Order: sequence, then C-alpha cells, then structure tokens
Amino acid sequence: ELGNFDAFETELENQGQARILHLINLESLGKSELHAFFKGLNYHREHIARTCPGILAFWLPEPLVREMALQAADFWAWREQVLDFTVPLEPVERMPVDWVKNQNMAVQGKQERIKEIEEFLARAAEQSLLSSADLKRELGNLYKSIGEYSKAEQMFTEAIADYRNLDEAKSCAYTREGLAQLLSDQGEYDDALRIFKEQVLPVYERLGDVQAKAVTMGKIADILQARGELDKALEIRQQEELPVYERLGDVRGKAVTERKIADILISRGQLDDALKILQEDCIPPMKKIGAVRDVAVFQGIVADILQARGELDKALEILQQEELPVFERLGDVQAKAVTMGKIADILQARGEFDKALEIRQQEELPVYERLGDVREKAVTMGKIADILQDRGE
Repeated sequence: ELGNFDAFETELENQGQARILHLINLESLGKSELHAFFKGLNYHREHIARTCPGILAFWLPEPLVREMALQAADFWAWREQVLDFTVPLEPVERMPVDWVKNQNMAVQGKQERIKEIEEFLARAAEQSLLSSADLKRELGNLYKSIGEYSKAEQMFTEAIADYRNLDEAKSCAYTREGLAQLLSDQGEYDDALRIFKEQVLPVYERLGDVQAKAVTMGKIADILQARGELDKALEIRQQEELPVYERLGDVRGKAVTERKIADILISRGQLDDALKILQEDCIPPMKKIGAVRDVAVFQGIVADILQARGELDKALEILQQEELPVFERLGDVQAKAVTMGKIADILQARGEFDKALEIRQQEELPVYERLGDVREKAVTMGKIADILQDRGE
C-alpha cells in the first residue's frame, strides 16, 4: 500500500526499534516502480541497516526473488537467509489405502484403525484437505464393515463434500459409489441406483476408467438381480463386466463376477452349473490372493447349493466351520447374521425349531434392527412366523 521506495523508507524510520518487520505485496507494483524499488534497496542498503536494528523479512513470490538477486545484487549479498515456502508444482503423492486388507482385517485391528483416524481428524485443520478426505472415506468403509451404518453414511457424505471442494472428481465418484452400496445394502435400491447411474457412471465414462465403470455396472446388476430382473443382470455380467476383468487380468474382479453369474444360475435352478463355477473359477483364485472374506462368502453359496440338494449335514458343516469363524474374526456383523440365518434355515428344515427360533430372535433380528435393514428384518420376522406356525402357535 505504500506504493514506492521513498514511502517504504519513511515508514521504516517511523517503526523505530521494532524487532521484526514484514514487507508484503511487493509484487503489486508495476514494472518501473519495482525496478526503482530494487534500485533504492541496493543504493540505500547501509541506511536501511542503520534504520532497522531488527529483522526485515521480505515475502516474495519466486520470480521476484530472482529479480531482487539480479537488480539489487549488493543488498542481496547482505541477506541472512532465504526460506522457501513454495508449493511443489507436482502434487504430493497420496498415501495408498489397501481396501482389501482393511476389509479382511480382524475386528480389533479395525477398531484400532478407526480410533487412529478419529484422533487424527480431531486435530486436523478445518479446511478441506486431500489427506483428510481420504481418511474420512477409509473411515466410512471401516464403519460399514463393522455394521455402524449411520456413522459410515456420515463419513462418506463428509468425504464427498471435501472431494467436491478439492475438485477431485474420481475420488468423489469412488466415495459416492461406497455411499450407494451402503444404501443398497439397506434395501434402498432406488436411491442407490440413482447415484450409480447419475453421479458415478458418467464420471468414469468421462475419465475413460474402464475398470471402475465395470465395477459400477456390476453394482447396478446387483440391484437388478435383487429386484428379480435376472436377464438384464446376466447380460451386464457377461457383456459389461467379465470381458473387462479378463482383459485387465483382474483376478478378484473376474472371480466375483463369476460368483454373481453363479447366483443367477442358482435362481434359475441350474445348481450343477453354479457349483462348478464356484469350485473351479471362484474359490481357488481367491484363496491364492488371500481374499479370506470372499472365500468365506463363496463357501456360503456352496452351502446354499448343497442345502437345496438336500445335503443338509455338508451344508451345515461349511457354514459352521468355513464361513462363520471368518466373519466373527473380521467383525462383520451383517455377514455373520446372514450366516446364522442360513444355519437356522437348516435347523428349521431338520425340525429343530427351538434352536432355529433362538438364532432368529437373538442372533439375526437384533442385528438387522440395529443396522436399519428393513428388508432383512421383515424376512426374518416371516421366518419366525413360519417356526411358530410349524409349532402350532
């Protein structure tokens, strides 16, 4: 605001014995005024040194640092030090998150990671930062994995807002995908489908991210399948998903898609074909990459097929020994509740009504009520009614 070197020198004398003075906004001067300012610094350096007994700090954008060094070389030689606060031109590399590892982490590890992130975010700056947004997204996924759905939704929503402020389109789309999946898991299919189609898919198409697009198409197929639109779902699996994963060499993506094709075949009554896909194309590759949760899910579907064939003992053994311990270790309360429900189905089919009823009322229903999963709660209530009817009540 002083405008020229003479005004600056006068103000410097007025400051008296100030210990430190900051000179800011020098870049606002025009070219000729700036040249005169540097010339004045160079010629009056001894007078400036006598007038300012403390520290005189110049805040200069990088181009002006070079100009001062050239145009006021003698004054520049008297400098005590140069501190560099410039922002790197290249973005700082983000810390990668191993989402599969987080999903397969034991519940104690998840709780420790949640506490770690919450403590960091409590100390973080108020403004949107990429690191904070990434941590909120990770926290949302961790909350979802242990059944804390309302907290997960809150974290996803906050992360989306941060990514939008930072113009991080891809990360924003990934997080919206997580939010839509959360809604879908709670039976809110219309809202989930709208987010997938209107807010996620267009971003991946615009960015040319074929893998992310394939994942999203698969989640749309999940909803269609849940609605009973099997032909449309199967078409997406076979034409939009599987070829992409095969071309990219994505082992997990291909195995998950094969499993979902098997689900459709089961719905159509093609049990032998579905069992072959699970045992040959799904479980072995997932064991190889250490995806323990996925292996447990696939084993559960094998148990479903065995149960449908009437092989109840084999099915029960898989559920109790191969599937349930994994979900308990991971702290996946929803998956555990689903598995307990399958065990109750078998007990009910055997006529062990008391044991089945106990599981329905104590292991399933409270979980679905806490998660707000109205569909599964209704299904479980229906099965409780079936047991009561079978007992003559």
